Parts: sequence; structure tokens; C-alpha cells
Amino acid sequence: MELEASAKVEASGFMEVLRNPRLRLPLIIVCAFLGGQQLSGINAIFFYSVSVFRKAGLSTQAAEWANLGAGSLNLATSMVGPVLLKRVNRRPLMLFSTFFCAVCLFLFAMMLYFIVSGLRIPESRN
Repeated sequence: MELEASAKVEASGFMEVLRNPRLRLPLIIVCAFLGGQQLSGINAIFFYSVSVFRKAGLSTQAAEWANLGAGSLNLATSMVGPVLLKRVNRRPLMLFSTFFCAVCLFLFAMMLYFIVSGLRIPESRN
């Protein structure tokens, strides 16, 4: 660590980072995940969450508290990430979270389909 600290580190420019083949793949991966986060619409969810909670039947104050709770839960789960990265490799974490999100989105889409179409989920007959 002392050797690294004493070594002279030169700042790289934007074009130098883009031209470096060792940094190109990590840069693409980070941009893809951040782009996916922006396209997921999480910012819109937090922007409109108070009105969504109000339309769900909560009072104004309860909707604001629910919004604060959702934001706090988001912050708490963000704090768990670095702790998990110390114990588990990045690849299994990314694969698990991607799979879990895909399953949740599929289940949510199926729930909306049955609600909107007015169909009942068939019960199993024994």
C-alpha cells in the first residue's frame, strides 16, 4: 500500500480512458447499468409516489410518511450493497439481483393482466 501511495499517479483525460482497452469493458458495464437504472423509471416513481399513495386511499400526511418510508428503505438497501460486496463476488450479486427483478416484473405484469382483463386466476380443483 505504501508503494502505491508513493507512486506518482497521473490523471487520465476522458479520451485516454476511452482509448485504454483495460478500462473500456468496465466503463461499458457501468454505463449500461446506470442507463438501465434511469430507464427503469425509479426517479418518476419517487416523484409521483405521494400522489400514488393518496390515490390508494392514504391521507396527505400518511402518504408523505409512506414516501419517506420508501425513500428510507431505498437508502437502507443501498447501504447493504457495499457490505455484501465485501463478502460475495460482484457477479453472483448482479446475476441474483437481475434474476430477482425479472421474476418480480413478470409477476407484476401478470397481476396487472388479470386485474385489467377482469379474469380470475383459476383455482386448482382437487
